[in-house]
Amino acid sequence: MRSLLEMLAQSLLGQPPPLDSLISLTNLANRYLVTPQLYVAQSGFAARTEEERSIRGYWESVYDANRERNERLQHQLVELVYIMNSAGVVPVLLTGAAALASSAGRTSRIVADLDLMLLPQELEIGIPPLREAGYLPWERRSRRHTASKLYRPDYPGLVHIHHRPPDARTSMSAASIMRDSRTIEFGSGRARIPSSTDHLCYMIGHDMLEDRGLLYGKLNLRHALDALEIVKTDAVDWDVVRDRFASNWRKLAYATYLYNLVGVAGLPGSATYRLSRAMYRRVVRKAEGSLYAALEEALFVLPMRLAFRVIRAFQSALQHAKGP
Repeated sequence: MRSLLEMLAQSLLGQPPPLDSLISLTNLANRYLVTPQLYVAQSGFAARTEEERSIRGYWESVYDANRERNERLQHQLVELVYIMNSAGVVPVLLTGAAALASSAGRTSRIVADLDLMLLPQELEIGIPPLREAGYLPWERRSRRHTASKLYRPDYPGLVHIHHRPPDARTSMSAASIMRDSRTIEFGSGRARIPSSTDHLCYMIGHDMLEDRGLLYGKLNLRHALDALEIVKTDAVDWDVVRDRFASNWRKLAYATYLYNLVGVAGLPGSATYRLSRAMYRRVVRKAEGSLYAALEEALFVLPMRLAFRVIRAFQSALQHAKGP
């Protein structure tokens, strides 16, 4: 029997959801921020009952609100790229920003932030013009791979400026990502999109290691759907991916990430580790809201989150004390 998470994933891939699970699936879609994508995936099917018609009306309202926000984000991103281009910098667009640029703003994906990458030596060139354009600092160097977080009160998107991939122990760097990226025309400027291999490696490192998805048993379903589209292109160099995640913890992160795609999306393949299957079952239990998941959250995940926040605050204070 398929889990609720697996049913949601299959619905996002175009299979009609079971009628008796519509409310539960909607709640889960809201939690994973994929309700607009669920609406699009199911829009080609006629509603089977009055209840389903009503639920789809709710999905559509979320889709419409997200479409309006994405249009504003698209405008913001066009301006960001133009400002950086004017300073002589062509940024790499990551995750949601890449989705906005590649789809000409027509993506149904919820985009939380605008992630851009610059070379370390470009930071002093690309960031000051943004400050001059009204962007304000949100949080300075909150994570090791983030050089700056900026916001502007009249725009919806928090801007993350990265200067390296989230997992520095892989063989990736900002320079290698830029070297293998492709340049696109975007608005009146130019931006870079990472290669399929680099983008997949970025998401594995970000979701499993930097965001501690491996430790917490957490799945970023939006990123998983992005990764699935990347894998379907057949443009991924799997030898490079495996080489970048060859050490024990990274090998487990890579295997677990792929097994999550196997489990939720039916991607052909098998796990490298048996432990990956156990990790996947943990993700499923959390999605189901089981007693086990609640106990784990209270006794393990929450204390770990608090500990990491204290460590990050301490590191931030030290960095601030050192000055720019």
